[in-house]
Amino acid sequence: MSDLLTLPLEFINRILGEIPSGQAIPYFAPFYNFTVLVWMAAIAAIVVAPFWKKFRGFAVFLTWMAIFLTLVQRGSSTQRGEIDA
Repeated sequence: MSDLLTLPLEFINRILGEIPSGQAIPYFAPFYNFTVLVWMAAIAAIVVAPFWKKFRGFAVFLTWMAIFLTLVQRGSSTQRGEIDA
């Protein structure tokens, strides 16, 4: 049996990939964690936006920010250690 967060977290995990390994502290990747939090906020904002007209602009902003952070993280695979430092 799964809970309500399983589907969104699996979606985010498919978009972002796995937590980068090779860090001094296992599972410590601040940029990755921040991107996951922005994705979670964007998904929540998308769910709320149809019901609250004033919130739609913020939902669009969060979605574009999540997409941008994902592209930055995906494109910075050679500099991942520098971004997470």
